[in-house]
Amino acid sequence: MNLDKKLIEQAVLQPHLLLKDKYINALKRTVKKLATGELRVAKEDNHTRAGYAWKTESWLIDAISLAVIAHQFPEYRLRQFESKKTLKKQGIRSLVEETVRYGAFVDRKCVLMKSFVNIGAHIGVGSMIDTWASVGAGAQIGVDVHISGGVSIGGVLEPRQSSPVIIGDYCFIGARSVVSEGVHIGEGSILSSGVTLSSSTRIYDSRGGKTVEFEKGIIPINCLVIPATYSRSSGTNRFCAEIVKSIDPVVLRAKGKTGINQLLREFNVSL
Repeated sequence: MNLDKKLIEQAVLQPHLLLKDKYINALKRTVKKLATGELRVAKEDNHTRAGYAWKTESWLIDAISLAVIAHQFPEYRLRQFESKKTLKKQGIRSLVEETVRYGAFVDRKCVLMKSFVNIGAHIGVGSMIDTWASVGAGAQIGVDVHISGGVSIGGVLEPRQSSPVIIGDYCFIGARSVVSEGVHIGEGSILSSGVTLSSSTRIYDSRGGKTVEFEKGIIPINCLVIPATYSRSSGTNRFCAEIVKSIDPVVLRAKGKTGINQLLREFNVSL
């Protein structure tokens, strides 16, 4: 077993052990590896309907929890990127002030507006985090993902989650959407504005002409999802999400953002 992993698993059960050098140093080494992308909270494993099954490294969630507890250590309060020069060196465009906590990893060619990326998050190549968006602790954002303005991507803390939110490659998350509690958005899928997804949110699939309830917590690959409601026996309605269309990824990428707008107009929803 990795020595740092063993020490962190001990410290999460007995947080006072962080007062000892070998434990706090193990935590610092681990958080540094999260910051450089050498370690990540979850990794792709086998194929599923959402693209891949992801293997979660629970000990790294423990490390993130401990790093928050150990807030008296300055490096856990610093932004990952402290200057435009540092950002430019890493190929990252920061158009206005953003906050990326130490321990998060942002890959090259990313664009960061005025946003917040928490410790342990992993942002893939070429993704955009738009204005007022927040990416929670440990969240995994894929390659060429667009996180629109005001979007909230939940983290693995408060309350503690067994797995992180995962946004697959080439996804588009519409404005003011919320994705939390370990929900997995499959590669190439689009969420229109205002979609809220948690582990308990009902998901309906109407692509086949007949509406059926889909598995909670998962959006399959290459789908368009819009906000909807369903009726209860009490006569009241509750919010849900509806998968309304399968997307041809080749055609959509050729059309770019214009294609996304055309797609959404079919259902009178917006980005």
